[in-house]
Amino acid sequence: MSRRVQVLLIIVVVAAVTIASCLPHADPMQVDLANVLTGPSQAHPLGTDQLGRDLWALTAAGYWRTLVVVAATCVTSLLIGLPCGLAAGYRGGWLDAVITTITDLTMVIPSFVAALIVTSVAGLTPLTAGMVLGLFGAGPYVNQVRALTRTVRSRDYVQVELLLGSPAHTILATHVLPAIKSPLSSYFGATASGAVLSYAGLAFIGLGLDTTTPDWGTMLYTYRSQTDNPMLILTPAAGILLLASFFHIVFDPARS
Repeated sequence: MSRRVQVLLIIVVVAAVTIASCLPHADPMQVDLANVLTGPSQAHPLGTDQLGRDLWALTAAGYWRTLVVVAATCVTSLLIGLPCGLAAGYRGGWLDAVITTITDLTMVIPSFVAALIVTSVAGLTPLTAGMVLGLFGAGPYVNQVRALTRTVRSRDYVQVELLLGSPAHTILATHVLPAIKSPLSSYFGATASGAVLSYAGLAFIGLGLDTTTPDWGTMLYTYRSQTDNPMLILTPAAGILLLASFFHIVFDPARS
């Protein structure tokens, strides 16, 4: 299957899920003990769980919460990694040394471990998890942007611009950013996919999180013993796989 077909297919599927998630559905927190573990029906398209909660409503709520995590992670990483990497790679010298040292220190602690520590104290919400994952995951952005910027800056046409006295912001906007856009797109996809998986892992562990919160990781933890009702496990697992695959396929132009 060609890359174009893969991209088109997964975009259509995710778009359909997004539209369906916007449609009116039941309250994901509503308990109905008279209708527990029911199969798919008109009232409950994916059935209900052991508390009678609508499985589709829970899945849709988890979808939007996961998107908040992805947005917070990627925006935080880009806002920190892009300007710091550009400054370090373009200016060099003491500024490069300071930024590189700070970046190396932040990369000592893996982003998942940092998020685990922070959310266990402050509580796990999509926004806090995303910001912590983005903050401690910005190091690779800084290093990659720095290396790419140094490479572009050493090219002959950029050296000519420097000799002509072109301002830094013009060189960065005209030559550097267009040259590093494609490699950064691949890393953006990896970051977004990683955010989906990391948040699911944090929610599965459940530190600082109400177990009734409709998150895909929480659903996996809650339904892990419901082997007689595989739909309860397969639904959030499919959501995690679909969303992580979407970012990986769409934003990775190197895929064949």
